[in-house]
Amino acid sequence: MEEIEDIVKCTECKSRNLKKDRMRAEIYCKDCGLVLAEDMLEETITGREKPADPDSARIYEPNKEGYFLGSQVGLFNNDGTLDRTRLGRSLRRAERQTLTSPQRSIQKGIIQLNMLCGELETPKNIKEQAVWLYKRLYKEKKMSGTSMEVRAAAILYFTYKDNHINIRPDEICDKNGAHQRQVSKFTRKIAIFCKKPWVLSRRDIGADINKYCSQLGMHQEVIKEIHKLGQFVDKMGEALCLQLGQGWTSGIIYIGVKTTGLKSVRTQKEISETCGVTEVTLRNNYRMILEHLGITRKQIEDGEITTDSIITGAYKNE
Repeated sequence: MEEIEDIVKCTECKSRNLKKDRMRAEIYCKDCGLVLAEDMLEETITGREKPADPDSARIYEPNKEGYFLGSQVGLFNNDGTLDRTRLGRSLRRAERQTLTSPQRSIQKGIIQLNMLCGELETPKNIKEQAVWLYKRLYKEKKMSGTSMEVRAAAILYFTYKDNHINIRPDEICDKNGAHQRQVSKFTRKIAIFCKKPWVLSRRDIGADINKYCSQLGMHQEVIKEIHKLGQFVDKMGEALCLQLGQGWTSGIIYIGVKTTGLKSVRTQKEISETCGVTEVTLRNNYRMILEHLGITRKQIEDGEITTDSIITGAYKNE
């Protein structure tokens, strides 16, 4: 049997004016009408013909994250450019008209959430979880009375905390202009709805120290020493049932800067701005930590105390 690729001219009139009809699955001669092949198998597949080939033709535009419809009809040509033909405009207009008001609202909210994720360079898996949570909350009608900026900031903040990633609400609010108090209030509402209230109180002192010390541009040896000090002081704070927040972390970093004995000169202003607290809060926590450790500020300033002596308690026997 002759292969399809070998058919180059008509066997009746010897014409090379052949036509491949994909609807009828046959090849025929346009001059005499003779059918040269029939019942041909479909060679293409749905979507990309070659997954690794960006120039391969598409039958449809693949679904995008956060979009409400399964595909975007008439938005793109095969070469990826915007379809500006009359047919393309008509298809886009018809598609917009088919969306209901709730669908348009949730689409706008997801776009706002995706924009915030882009500003924060959010990982793909976190972004997918945030979009899923947004749809779930919207379906359960838990977002009434809040702006789209607050919704996006609160949902993304809760998703970060649920994945053990340390981030402050003000770091998110600075990117989209949401009110921090409203974001905190709505985040608590999300935690109650998801039955995970402990997520908001979850903290990792080691991750916080690494994050803030890296932002301060400290040397890796200094960060390692402060990390050891932080683990010890944080356990002491938990045992004493103290309020452990960003101020507590800033106090630990400031003590670590004073006791490492390495080149890690950082001022109170630099540390407080990086940790998102005031200098007064830093000093209060600094004094509180020293008081519970039984160390005076003069000992710290004179260089009598080191990080190792605090961890081992050797200074108490001097």
